[in-house]
Amino acid sequence: MSDFRTKSERFLRVDKQLLETHYEGVLRNFAPQLFPMWHMARWSPLVDGPAGRAKPDEILVKDDFSDWLVVEVELAHHSESHFENQLAALAEASYSTDSAIKSALRALSNRADEKTLTRMITEVRPGLLCIVDSDSQVLEQICRESGFLLAVITPLRSDKGTWAVQEVRIPQLLKAQTAGLSEFNLRVVDEMGSHCFCELPRLFPQGTEVLVRFADVTHSFSQFS
Repeated sequence: MSDFRTKSERFLRVDKQLLETHYEGVLRNFAPQLFPMWHMARWSPLVDGPAGRAKPDEILVKDDFSDWLVVEVELAHHSESHFENQLAALAEASYSTDSAIKSALRALSNRADEKTLTRMITEVRPGLLCIVDSDSQVLEQICRESGFLLAVITPLRSDKGTWAVQEVRIPQLLKAQTAGLSEFNLRVVDEMGSHCFCELPRLFPQGTEVLVRFADVTHSFSQFS
């Protein structure tokens, strides 16, 4: 989409003149609409791991504190080496250090008490999310190899200075599920003979009676950890 119009404004894609820090601010401003049931906050502690040191950009915390995500915000025109180095470092970093926990407590001080937040950070392993301003096959491949979910959210601005965003891709984990509805779109990762192997999302319900519809045929489904 190149542009769209309302009765009073014309919105255009914001390209390379957009700074990454400005893009982060736009995302935080639209976070309640983009990520229902999650809270987004600026979070940039220095973390360390086998692949080196790095700083994430944001933190996403589920409203009930059952899950949280380390968020890296990128612009698609950055170099491939920048993507690789940053995501590799964040993927292998430790987030349970005193400095990272204290930083998260400051960022989320208005969301819950210190005990609840500390328990979440120390007991729940965070997911990894990369948000980019436009589609990038290079970044998509690097995210897949590094274990990152990928969201593509395009910033738009009108001739009157109003901001908007286009949701190009949002991971299923961040979408609100309708109450009582337990339907998921599963990604097929391999097929061997009559067997089909799918990747389950982090919040996929555990149970023994799970049915999957594939090519309009319903099958029983076995889960493997």
